[in-house]
Amino acid sequence: MDASHLKLALCVAAGGALGALARYAFAIAATSLMGAQRAYLGTLALNVIGCFVAGFVVVLITRWFSDPAVPRAFLLIGVMGGFTTFSAFGLETVQLIQAGLWRTAAAYVLASIVLGIAAAAAAMALAFRFSTAN
Repeated sequence: MDASHLKLALCVAAGGALGALARYAFAIAATSLMGAQRAYLGTLALNVIGCFVAGFVVVLITRWFSDPAVPRAFLLIGVMGGFTTFSAFGLETVQLIQAGLWRTAAAYVLASIVLGIAAAAAAMALAFRFSTAN
């Protein structure tokens, strides 16, 4: 691995550690607020927030950095990759189905997809306005 790839790998690792810690703290808070039976709502909120933040950050990175490789590696691949979790989404959906909660599972899947895409689009529009105003 050459020096530039090593630098990017370290950025991803550092960002991933921060994102994973933030996700862990968020999961603890969501479970204590909503209870273990509704932990999937915390994952839904986390993924929607993650989509929003990723949409906002990707615009700012491309507008503010002539070489976006390092901030992209750290913030998008690292922090946001560690913060959001599709694997938990899949597992929780299966668990809802196994518990016979088909409607809840379907609503969860639909809400995750629709709200995630809407959050990313809204954040990108907001970031374009924000970065143009300054």
